Amino acid sequence: MKHRKCKWPADAPVVEARHELALLAEDYFMAGRELASKRASAGRLHAFRLLTKHLRYTLEVFRPLYGPAMDGRLAQLRKVQTVLGELNDYAVTRELMRASEDRPHPGTRTLLEYLDEQEERRRKDFAELWKQRFDAPGEFNRWILYLRRYAHDPKSVV
Repeated sequence: MKHRKCKWPADAPVVEARHELALLAEDYFMAGRELASKRASAGRLHAFRLLTKHLRYTLEVFRPLYGPAMDGRLAQLRKVQTVLGELNDYAVTRELMRASEDRPHPGTRTLLEYLDEQEERRRKDFAELWKQRFDAPGEFNRWILYLRRYAHDPKSVV
């Protein structure tokens, strides 16, 4: 999963970042839809977590252009990042435990079953969160229009 880099001329007004931010969001939505619609590997979900982090941090830099209305979108991205982070923790822990199966410990099987259950629960949480918050009817268009239209000169905010 590649991260698009924001690009615009250094001498361009900051508000021109709107177009680039919308392109980042478009890439994000396309990747999220693909992952939420099928059983993705833990590695692909982790890569999407990093993409989420990249988008969130980029939008945080530009928050002054959008004002407090951006906070809700940032909170949604934080939730996705948290769910995918927990999912990754379970997957990594499970893999570490399986790597040490040559010297099994009583209770290892129970712990592995627990980790599998938790990972599956978090996969469902991600799919549901994506469906409700990002793939709801019109949500993609709301994000894109918001990023393209509502940025304003940060000097006018003061």
